[in-house]
Amino acid sequence: SSGINAEYGAVVRSSRCNHRICSLAISVMPEGLYKNVIATGLHTGAVWLWNSWNLQVVGHIPTNFSSPVLSLQFSYDSYSLVGGSEQGKLEVWTQGDPPS
Repeated sequence: SSGINAEYGAVVRSSRCNHRICSLAISVMPEGLYKNVIATGLHTGAVWLWNSWNLQVVGHIPTNFSSPVLSLQFSYDSYSLVGGSEQGKLEVWTQGDPPS
């Protein structure tokens, strides 16, 4: 079986962000059909998207947050991303047409 062994797991990739990461979420689309991303919520109120394979930044989501992004969650189909800020603001982002 594949997966991470919590007792003997090893780091397989790492990257560095120049800002404090307060939250993250990982999309769960079928690999090969879609590119999965890791969304990170930063202390600046920004949301960055990272390639889940090489951990390179692939985009930024415009937000109206001026405080840390404390919560991020993809919808079950990874079409939408919901974020919540320290100031109690909630935003939902979608991209393009929903998958069929």
